[in-house]
Amino acid sequence: MLFGSSKLDDEILRPKKCVVTIHNNCNDRSLDPLPENRIKGYIKSSVRAYYEHLEDRSQGYNYKNETLIELYKITPKEQKQLQTIVSRREKYDRNNKRGRLNRRNEDSLTPRQAKKQETINKVKALHERGLKQVEIANKLSITDRYVRQLLNKDKNRN
Repeated sequence: MLFGSSKLDDEILRPKKCVVTIHNNCNDRSLDPLPENRIKGYIKSSVRAYYEHLEDRSQGYNYKNETLIELYKITPKEQKQLQTIVSRREKYDRNNKRGRLNRRNEDSLTPRQAKKQETINKVKALHERGLKQVEIANKLSITDRYVRQLLNKDKNRN
């Protein structure tokens, strides 16, 4: 086992100092800060488990986000500022928000519907200018059958 060797101790101390500094900054801003000895225990344990896991994938323990959130008492408000340590609820909320933003345009059309409507409008405009169906199809890189279909639907609606 490499843990306890001077090389590994040097490798552990560097990230450990960064983690302690980051966590102390978060802990200072917390309403219910954790005692210093608990912070050091969590960090030492997680760093050791991480390096054991790197050495032998069957050993060690990689903390799940939920466990880290519970241990460090990360609030939902704080999670909104984080990128990686977020709960499932926050992850789903972010994905749903992204999906809602990408789903519909200002006319309440999906991207596919918007593209189809744009094609319909172009076909109508070119037809009104007197172009033949084959010319419209070539100009828009669509089939003449699709042009005929769109024009027939437009006739049936009027």
